[in-house]
Order: sequence, then structure tokens, then C-alpha cells
Amino acid sequence: MGLGAAELGGSDAHIVDAVGRAFTEFPGKTPAALRKAIEMGETRAGRRRYRAVGLMRYAAWGLNHQRYVVAV
Repeated sequence: MGLGAAELGGSDAHIVDAVGRAFTEFPGKTPAALRKAIEMGETRAGRRRYRAVGLMRYAAWGLNHQRYVVAV
């Protein structure tokens, strides 16, 4: 990012296909190694792209939930 902050991947997945698509890469495998990597700025945010079926499911979820939006 260039701001001197560690990169962290995160998501607020609304469908099962979206879970785990955003992630944080770091050198190590333990919680302590992750914390150290964040403090040292040695992390990298990553993501996996959707396949066509996943995109269709996400679009269908969005269309379904628009019905519940209340105009104020």
C-alpha cells in the first residue's frame, strides 16, 4: 500500500462461496508469527477470484436481499 502499514486481507462474506476468498499471507504458521509479521509489516493481502457459478450465486443473493431494503 505504501503507507507503512501492514497489509491484511479480510472480508464480510455473505454467502458460503465468499468465505476464505480474502486472506493474509505471512512468513510462518503460528499466531505468534502472524503477530510478528503484522508488527514488522511483512504481510500481504490476497484474494481468490470467483468462478462464474460463484458470481451467479452472489448476484442472486444480492437481488434477493434488495427486497428487504426499506426506503426511508
